[in-house]
Amino acid sequence: MRFEQARRGYERLTDAGYVPVGFDHFALPSDPLADAARDGRVSRNFQGFTEDDSPVLIGIGASAISRFPDLIVQNEKRAGVYRDLIAADQLSAVRGVAIDADDRERGRLIKELLCQGTACLDARWLKSARTALAPFERLNILRWEGERLVVEDHGLPYARLVAAQFDRHRGAITREDLEPMFSDCADRAASRA
Repeated sequence: MRFEQARRGYERLTDAGYVPVGFDHFALPSDPLADAARDGRVSRNFQGFTEDDSPVLIGIGASAISRFPDLIVQNEKRAGVYRDLIAADQLSAVRGVAIDADDRERGRLIKELLCQGTACLDARWLKSARTALAPFERLNILRWEGERLVVEDHGLPYARLVAAQFDRHRGAITREDLEPMFSDCADRAASRA
């Protein structure tokens, strides 16, 4: 039922002239987000899809999340305690997670899948990804074009489930301990840029 609702919502919004962005957002054709979607420049952060690809996002307020290239930090969740920390000129961050190279690579793959519906994998990911994503492939939610993983248009409502397989803590895809290798699809994409 949820995916039927998503399909009907998609039809209704696109029939009304909205441009699809990523797998579940829409924008008016004149909106900068629609321009970014047409140009393949859509990015994603904690707040959803955006045309801003800044590596730093500063969260202000109780429970806000900030992101830096090597760190994710969350402010105190309780509003009263947050106000007390600020009033005392203290930092309001209470939790943080370091982001290593593996997290950044996984984040890149997840972002590409959610924002563009496709991601280029090098040899370190392919074996595990093909195995973990085989059920989605059997359901025609995705396909492989060599080393490029492509979420089918009708599979976009499932893009989050596909991308979640690359999450280090929740997903089934692991990276082999091989030397980093350039893939043919990454080389082709770089040559087009």
